[in-house]
Amino acid sequence: MTGENHAIAERISFHLRTHMAAQGITSFRQLAQRAGLSPSPIRQLRRGNIGQIKGESLQKIAQALGISLDQLWQDCHPEGLQSAPPMDPVQQYLELIEPWLRQWPTVVAAIANNPDLPATKVIPLVKPLEALIATWDIAPIAPIGAELPYDPQFHELMTGTAARGDRIRVRYAGYRRGEKLLWRAKVSPV
Repeated sequence: MTGENHAIAERISFHLRTHMAAQGITSFRQLAQRAGLSPSPIRQLRRGNIGQIKGESLQKIAQALGISLDQLWQDCHPEGLQSAPPMDPVQQYLELIEPWLRQWPTVVAAIANNPDLPATKVIPLVKPLEALIATWDIAPIAPIGAELPYDPQFHELMTGTAARGDRIRVRYAGYRRGEKLLWRAKVSPV
């Protein structure tokens, strides 16, 4: 690594470590895990090769760091503010859900014309939305129908009563974003 490249890598590492500290992330390996990525994109980023990293991976890194994609670009591009910004995050999201955007109106029209259309044919069209939600690090707490021990932190009883650890069945999805609870799953006693 040349002296100039080493200086760039040091500057980028400094910026990354600053953002990591604000999020309680103590290592670059932990950053990769929090972003749901292999260590490779983080190494590329630290070397100043931000232009070689997929937009989706950059978005995951920015989310893990709690910063915008533009801020990540500014902090990690060798030329800083003088370089062109990355693709607009909205454009990246639109690319993820393009198949759904194009096909969903057709599906709605087909269902209106044929109410007996099997639902299994519609399920694959939801995959792009699931991919988009995954880029935001949002995941369900448990699958619908799952039987689990009751935990009032993650489960909301719809009917009846249950003590912590009693068997319950998930009836409606609950979600988290990373470690943060968004909505508790609605459950009922088994």
